[in-house]
Amino acid sequence: IWQRSNVRNMVAESPSKETYQTVVIYLDLMLKHSMYKELLEIYAYFNDCQPDLINQPKAVLLVVLALYKEGTTESLKQSLLLLHKMKQHTKARSSQKMIISPALLAYKLGQHSKACAILQRFGKPHSSTLLSQSLEMMALAKAGKLEQATEVLREFLPRRAKRRGVDPEQPAR
Repeated sequence: IWQRSNVRNMVAESPSKETYQTVVIYLDLMLKHSMYKELLEIYAYFNDCQPDLINQPKAVLLVVLALYKEGTTESLKQSLLLLHKMKQHTKARSSQKMIISPALLAYKLGQHSKACAILQRFGKPHSSTLLSQSLEMMALAKAGKLEQATEVLREFLPRRAKRRGVDPEQPAR
């Protein structure tokens, strides 16, 4: 039904909270059913006629996940543009998935330095998560930056206990 121009026009002409929720539900269904190209077409359509409606965190996250699933260099470029747009135009903090997806895609495409750059530029609020630190460490190692990878590893290793009677050779809990 969303392929019909009269339905698209009707939705595009009535930007509201309910319309946004309807579009997000539809995009989510498309993502779950591996309809990535169709999802991106719907996003592009609404981005042209109602950018304020569609460029909200939930919708953008679904688009970034669809771009990750496509797995191409072009989809990486598009997801980075979306991430940059979200950072510029909204005060809302980007979700971890929104940051991790393009970084994982860059890693998957063998662009390890770019994966590190994505995490370092966009991922600062999430840099303490195990997922982002693990990805950063692996990307740094693959990029040949072993000293930096070791530093990232040290950041999430447990600190040694400094209490009396604790054997420093025992692993931390």
